Amino acid sequence: MNKTKIHPKTPSRTLTTQVIAEKSGVNQSTVSRVLSGDPRITEATARKVRRVCRELGYVRNHLARGFRAKKSYTVGLHIPFTAETVFSDPFIPAFLHGIRVAAAARNYGILLSYVAPDEPVVNFANIVKGRRADGLILASLHERDERVELLKREGIPAVVGKCSEGLADNLACVDIDNHHSGYQAARFALIRGCRKLVLLVGNQGTLVDRDFRAGVEAACAAGGIASRDLRVCEVPDQVSAGRDQMKAILASGNLPDAMVVQMTMPTLGVLRALESAEGKILVVGMGSPLLAQLYPGVPCVIQPAEELGREAFNSLYQIMAGEGRPADKFLYNHIVDEKGWTFQECPGP
Repeated sequence: MNKTKIHPKTPSRTLTTQVIAEKSGVNQSTVSRVLSGDPRITEATARKVRRVCRELGYVRNHLARGFRAKKSYTVGLHIPFTAETVFSDPFIPAFLHGIRVAAAARNYGILLSYVAPDEPVVNFANIVKGRRADGLILASLHERDERVELLKREGIPAVVGKCSEGLADNLACVDIDNHHSGYQAARFALIRGCRKLVLLVGNQGTLVDRDFRAGVEAACAAGGIASRDLRVCEVPDQVSAGRDQMKAILASGNLPDAMVVQMTMPTLGVLRALESAEGKILVVGMGSPLLAQLYPGVPCVIQPAEELGREAFNSLYQIMAGEGRPADKFLYNHIVDEKGWTFQECPGP
């Protein structure tokens, strides 16, 4: 019987970057650059070094590395919602995964922060003032958001969503164009012949809520829809909120032709309420893996959540590396209809 020789993960001598360099046939400085994610190293060399690290079980001591460089090699992600939303909305794990992939390529970790209902800013302020991260990603801003002012004062590199204020050199903007998303969702309904629309939008007062609503209103105005034929309902980002609001609309007898839903969880609630309803109401909501599983074939807005996460980290890294403030970046959603076809108009108006 052939026996497979098992190489121990722990070598007899201390495992250092010098040992990795010898086994890889490169200089020690090259190993350090590979582990730091230096883009000047060729992909072939990087793969060879990483393979040796895996074979020998080498794990870099980030604490020592950070102490020498006076860095934490951690970026903070602050989501200004409570735990209920953070751990239920499918957009957030996809967004987080995009950040993680980009951060891992640069050997950075992630510190996740969200708010407590009674302390909306305290946790974020502690992270900023305590320098627990080298940079921060902040999602879903409000008008004149005090967190942006705090970042400006402290001078910490950060990437934020669309901001209504001018940004300092330590801040960059990466976001989805939510005005275009709302315009596109309403246009999709209008092209289907719908003339009476209900918009379910978030009640958090964020710029995401505001811009999506403005996009829907612009599409209706361009399509000749009177303001009385567009009803706007503000709801929390919860399945139950979407379900209860849809039930109330059905009970009123004043039925719309289409429901445009800005958030993922209320979209599921609206569809659940419509399961036992008579008549046909078009629903255009936010797509997610759960939506595709429970309601296959329902038209939905596909959000580039992972791409948004990657772009957010890459812009943040550019600031942290001292390469200057990157240009603002806006990504665009698209709609997938019942047949799986893509609907996407040019950004605008």
